[in-house]
Amino acid sequence: MLTALLAGFLFGPTPTGLLAWAPAILYTMERLIDFADGYVARVTRRETRLGEILDIEFDGLGILVAVALGIQYGKLPFWYLLLGLGRQLFILGIWLRERSGKPVFPLPPSDNRRVIAGFQTGFITVVLWPIWTAQITLLASYVFAIPLIFSFGRDWLVVSGVLDANSAAYAAARRKGKQIIEGWLPLGARILAALLAVGMLAQIMLGVLYGDGASWPVLGVLLLVALAIGGVLLGAAGRVAALIVAAFAAMDIVATGMQIDNATLLVCAIIVLHLGSGRFALWRPEERPLHSKLGAQSPGSE
Repeated sequence: MLTALLAGFLFGPTPTGLLAWAPAILYTMERLIDFADGYVARVTRRETRLGEILDIEFDGLGILVAVALGIQYGKLPFWYLLLGLGRQLFILGIWLRERSGKPVFPLPPSDNRRVIAGFQTGFITVVLWPIWTAQITLLASYVFAIPLIFSFGRDWLVVSGVLDANSAAYAAARRKGKQIIEGWLPLGARILAALLAVGMLAQIMLGVLYGDGASWPVLGVLLLVALAIGGVLLGAAGRVAALIVAAFAAMDIVATGMQIDNATLLVCAIIVLHLGSGRFALWRPEERPLHSKLGAQSPGSE
């Protein structure tokens, strides 16, 4: 029902006023219910094959509708529609290979595949929020598109037999790639993000001190941002801290326009949010729930 209501906005003008929040609310509710029904099914041991199929198909349909709305509202580039159709195109490719008698190889299990999809739906949800300018969402779309394109591309090479996921060469290349992409790249992004954020926060604080002052809520937000900057630099709950820093960069873009410092800060924060804290991280409590299905029964449990 929520997906159908969301799709209805494709056939009308861009909503204004309070109604502008309706698409974002509808898709957010859909995402929350999608999370809740899977959790309840696992906890109560009522998972079924039909439920799994419906979950996957409605995920793909919801993403497609939300991406189409983002494009219609000028928040996403037109080529993002290919990513919105990613699952459908992938299934079509497999079907065409089977029809032509070509082999289709099974995909190896991957927790990163689910994490990438989760961040993608989260990003698309935020894109529909009317508070963000097209400058912010278009820049972020390129950063969020890279992992998804890489994931789909690698999976297609595996199912088509170009890559042998069970070979030692693939395992070695994957291990080295993860060291760079999930180890050193986030570390560099953390350091650069902390430097940029400190500079931007210092400018804001100077404006507060030499201006008319600020209310307690504003000072509380600035303190939260300062703590988040420390979390990003130290890798202490880095993904959570990066989310706060990304919001700080986005709000600065809304307030002052896109500049090299706030745009670079937004990109660095998204990298840490997406890939994790990387090397020399102090504390990563978010990794376990992020890479596991909440409510899943452990092997051998009652």
